[in-house]
Amino acid sequence: MDTRNQNRPKKPTLPLLAGALAAGLILIHGGAVQGICQESNFTLEGKITEKSAGKLTVSTTDNIIFHVRYDDKTEIKRADASAGTAGDLKVGQTVGVAGELTESGEIVAKKIEIKAKQS
Repeated sequence: MDTRNQNRPKKPTLPLLAGALAAGLILIHGGAVQGICQESNFTLEGKITEKSAGKLTVSTTDNIIFHVRYDDKTEIKRADASAGTAGDLKVGQTVGVAGELTESGEIVAKKIEIKAKQS
């Protein structure tokens, strides 16, 4: 009987390696998804440059443009810290936004805080 190969560790087969890699990717991807689902994981401050129903375009001081979605669940605060409404959001105002960054790059706002009045 030939015993030369009996003590040598077996090399993993390709399906076993592919399965381990896939499991690792799922684990890594699962961790990223959990991070994205956390409340208010993204904040920004900038000036409202455009406004339409349920959507703002906000430009930061670095001229980075963000599209922000909001709805009736979004908490809006006026500059004096009183409760606000979507009607209080105006082009030219500086706002702080906290929300979730979507895969498309849009921010779903949980909170919008008006920092300054129109200039």
